[in-house]
Amino acid sequence: MRPRELINTIVGAAFVTVIAAGAARAQAPLGFTIDPTEGRPGATVSGQVNSADIAANCVTDQTQFQARFEELFTGPYASGGTVGELFDRFFPTGEFVFENTNQAAYSLTGFIVLGISQNLAGAADTAFPQTFVMAFADVATQQPIGQLGSFDPTSGVGSVTVPDIPPGPAVVAATCVGPSLDVDTLTAGIERSGAFLTSIGAPADINSSEFGAFVEQFAGPGADLFTFLNLIGPTLIQSIVTFDAIGLAPFTVLEATPTDRIGDVLADIDALVASGDLGRGPSNGLTKQLEHALRDIDGGKTQQACNHLDAFVSQANDKANDGVLPPDAAADLTAQVEAIQSQLGCNGMGSPSGAFVEG
Repeated sequence: MRPRELINTIVGAAFVTVIAAGAARAQAPLGFTIDPTEGRPGATVSGQVNSADIAANCVTDQTQFQARFEELFTGPYASGGTVGELFDRFFPTGEFVFENTNQAAYSLTGFIVLGISQNLAGAADTAFPQTFVMAFADVATQQPIGQLGSFDPTSGVGSVTVPDIPPGPAVVAATCVGPSLDVDTLTAGIERSGAFLTSIGAPADINSSEFGAFVEQFAGPGADLFTFLNLIGPTLIQSIVTFDAIGLAPFTVLEATPTDRIGDVLADIDALVASGDLGRGPSNGLTKQLEHALRDIDGGKTQQACNHLDAFVSQANDKANDGVLPPDAAADLTAQVEAIQSQLGCNGMGSPSGAFVEG
């Protein structure tokens, strides 16, 4: 996983803690406004973070950003040595003897921290801008939702896309993040990473031949430790980062119309054609049914639109059975169309043959 993806995952996981804890965590505030304050999935929300708050409460210099990770590496991580309170908690014998996955997580996390601190392979160059983040968070679950956006650390201007979530209240958050230096926080995070390593079947001893074999099994033939770290890095490091400052703005997610949703399905078909998973010829029959359904919806002919959507589902399944369309892609497309039929109130009486009635 690339550094940008790593930071995105780190920040996403951290939103859960911050939004849940609220004032108890006492993060510094970021003045934050958004426009619009309501919209449908797929719409772009523009954000404006107060630039003075960013300057006062966020690290806006990459050198300082790297220095924070270096401070973590040289401080709690003791520059990779066998001293210090954090090391003692995981290696009570005073030596790097790997007997459990918590110990493996300690060292693997340390490698990632070192990489960012020294900008190895441009990790800090890529990661730093991504620590200024905008994201949706669901009010009920307090979970980050959808793809993360970002804001400019100088102007405070940013954006995020409304995720595909049910209509209702949500929250848009803007935040800047950095690594924790608190030993208790680090310990808890590393232990969670140890549990993750256990869950994927990783051997405890990262120096063993068994671990090397596991890496190749997990990441592919010829994969080395660094390839493995790129894949699992976000999970290992996500719990050791904290928010420096945060701003929240309420947002109302509106229900996507059947027309909007059909447009999404058409876009997915175009993407399948572009990737080579579906030929242009076979795609034409699918898009034709959707285009007819759009026309009928616009004309108020709901039953005929339902019939065209029935025809789409039948064609998608046939193409999957014939090997023209990947089964998982067919399942995704048909699930989307069936959701549209439900929204339209299709009564199930339509048939594929009825879809050819153009009236």
